[in-house]
Amino acid sequence: GGGSVWVSLFSSPTLLRIDPRTNKVVGRARIGNGACGLGYGAGSLWIEDTYDSTISRVSIASGKRVARIPVGSQPYDATFCFGSAWATSSADGDVERIDPASNRVAKRIPTGNGAYGVVCAFGSIWVAGPSGPVVRIDPRTNRIAARVPVASASWFRRCRAKRASR
Repeated sequence: GGGSVWVSLFSSPTLLRIDPRTNKVVGRARIGNGACGLGYGAGSLWIEDTYDSTISRVSIASGKRVARIPVGSQPYDATFCFGSAWATSSADGDVERIDPASNRVAKRIPTGNGAYGVVCAFGSIWVAGPSGPVVRIDPRTNRIAARVPVASASWFRRCRAKRASR
């Protein structure tokens, strides 16, 4: 986002900004505790802070946190698409849609399977939990459009981690 590579540090409330031209850390932002998943959109990074049950919104222009958004308990992942930030709440078993205009949760959508990973693809929001099914959400209606039975959705995280390492 914004011509930089951003790295959240799970063990430290820190977001690093890397300049891909020089391969150097050029900025640091203080965010919440237990940061892991992040998404880019609306001129910001949206980072889930697992231990604080918040989403940190960081401006790519300034590199600083501009909002601390309370969400459900133990968010595990975040992304941005369809004009909103999306965060999982693993303990509450829902995915939460965040309005970037108000920096507030606009909709909570129970998944029925817990909620760990979230991605946007094929016109939908896809949410995986600790055990199947994978849930497909229609962003126009904020309703579950399909439940795809799987024995365990642990692949969701592994695929994302493998893709990031390439």
